[in-house]
Amino acid sequence: MKMGELKWSELEMKKVNVMMELRCEKEWERRKRMVLMTLKLMIVLLSLKLMALLTLELEALVAEEHLLSSLKALSRLSESESLQESNEESEVTLSSVLAMKASLESCI
Repeated sequence: MKMGELKWSELEMKKVNVMMELRCEKEWERRKRMVLMTLKLMIVLLSLKLMALLTLELEALVAEEHLLSSLKALSRLSESESLQESNEESEVTLSSVLAMKASLESCI
């Protein structure tokens, strides 16, 4: 009977070994799935961060464009005011010249 018991023990050991291997494979597959899921989540999070950064960059570009157009408008307004002042000075000078001409004509 010892021989039969020994054979049975060997079969039991093989069965246990196979079960352990299956458990190890299942555990490996489970860990592999967890790692893959973690990587996918990291990709999603990094994509969201990238989109947020791109949104901020776009907002900065829009704000810069708005500032540039405002500066151009202020520059045109400033030029317009300076032209208006120049025209007013010219009108004053023209009226003084006309007044001087009139006074000279009255003297003649």
